[in-house]
Amino acid sequence: MDLLPKLIRFSEEHNLIAPHDSILVALSGGADSVTLLHLLARLRKKQNLTLAAVYVNHQLRKKAAKAEELFCQQLCDSLDIELHLVSADIKALAEKNKKGIEETARDYRYQLFETLALEYNYTKVALGHHQNDQVETILFRILRGTGLTGLKGIPPMRGFIIRPLLDMSKD
Repeated sequence: MDLLPKLIRFSEEHNLIAPHDSILVALSGGADSVTLLHLLARLRKKQNLTLAAVYVNHQLRKKAAKAEELFCQQLCDSLDIELHLVSADIKALAEKNKKGIEETARDYRYQLFETLALEYNYTKVALGHHQNDQVETILFRILRGTGLTGLKGIPPMRGFIIRPLLDMSKD
């Protein structure tokens, strides 16, 4: 099944991608972000997009992260996409800020996305969240106790952050 028409339709419905956008893709090396990068690479010519990607090594899984870094670099090279490789000691940062590792890593990434967007004039930052993430988020919020706003889940766009796969299942 070709996912590109679905991405285009969802992006048009939510005004996620416009011609001439400069998009930074958050690339983890996992299936979701790799799929997103491939789809945007296919859309690049039609929409005259500028694409780049960023991989963050959180220094939590030394060997696996190095392999992911190499994979992401080779993938970006094959697609002619610039890759920003960033490394951060998330464990030390979490201890310093007295926060959990997951929260610290997420906060760090979002701050990094904003910094890179400003520095390199990216108009959007694309994340690989999909329907399964949406369901998980809503269920987690219900279990924690949430109001109506929390039941809305993850928005397709928040500021310059876009989620073009949000209408697709992980399958």
